[in-house]
Amino acid sequence: MKDLGIVASFKVFPRMGKPLYLTVQVFKTRRLMHGYCRRYCTHYMGAKTTAVCHSFKRLEIRPGKRDRVHPEIGSMHFYLNRVDPSIVVHECSHAAIFWVRRVERKEIIKIGDESDNGYATGVEESICLATGDLFYQINKEFWKRGIWK
Repeated sequence: MKDLGIVASFKVFPRMGKPLYLTVQVFKTRRLMHGYCRRYCTHYMGAKTTAVCHSFKRLEIRPGKRDRVHPEIGSMHFYLNRVDPSIVVHECSHAAIFWVRRVERKEIIKIGDESDNGYATGVEESICLATGDLFYQINKEFWKRGIWK
């Protein structure tokens, strides 16, 4: 099989202890990341992006059983020379929004439209909690694997 240039691949969960997850992949170079995303990502945004996060729904066909939606809700892709915390948090925010859309089963049109009293809304709080959980897990894995030094 062709070397895809992946130096790390692991799962992260928007809410730890819950089944829905995203796959995180770190590539050796920008070129390898974009080559992979062009081929395998459903919503590839083009070669100008520094990192890629995309969501998807995958139906799991189970003969003799009810079909179900697979718990993987998307993936995040980075490359070694540009894996800094601001980029990772940015992609975690996209992932958190994907997760809220899946769990709440509704489109987020305006963030904060539920309340105008200065307090975070339920949707905002869900996004922030999920972003924090995702970044915590990625940070831990990046340090453990030597991606961040």
